[in-house]
Amino acid sequence: MKTALTAVVLVVVLTLPIAASAEEWVMDWHSTGNVATAPFAWSITGSSPTALTPMSGGLPPFFTGQAYNLGFSWEGRAYGGAVATGAQFQTSSWSVPAPCNSALNCRFSTGFASGTFNFTDTNHFALDVFLGAGHNNAHLVGLGTLSGGGGGGGSVTAAEPTVLLLSGAGLVGAAVLRRARRV
Repeated sequence: MKTALTAVVLVVVLTLPIAASAEEWVMDWHSTGNVATAPFAWSITGSSPTALTPMSGGLPPFFTGQAYNLGFSWEGRAYGGAVATGAQFQTSSWSVPAPCNSALNCRFSTGFASGTFNFTDTNHFALDVFLGAGHNNAHLVGLGTLSGGGGGGGSVTAAEPTVLLLSGAGLVGAAVLRRARRV
């Protein structure tokens, strides 16, 4: 009995923080850039589901703003990288949509990016990130909106797994109680 109760309490304690921080965002974005090694430029606009996952610590040059892993998808491919709130940030391993050809494979990636990321209110953010250096570079500008936002809150998307876990824990607890009554 104590084991079942402990299991239920652990499920609740470990699942609620995840559910409370999981929110769905949608970002309208514009990706531009050029690559000098195979001379071409691009200008692509899209709208994508976007995830913001808090990260510990900040990013250079200031290290004071909250850092997030910003991920978005477009045409079945994943893009994004680390961002931080504040005046500016610098990071590595960023990628943005680019033309689908053998040189870029639908993606411009770089080991250096810098830009700005800020929440304009509780339901919106603005992103401006520059990738690369010299003649091989890309620029992504994005405006994010919290899905279901408007009037102080969005949709919490992790509630369904929480409900499923709690329901499963309840069923296990009921089975344990039923077995204990039979003995």
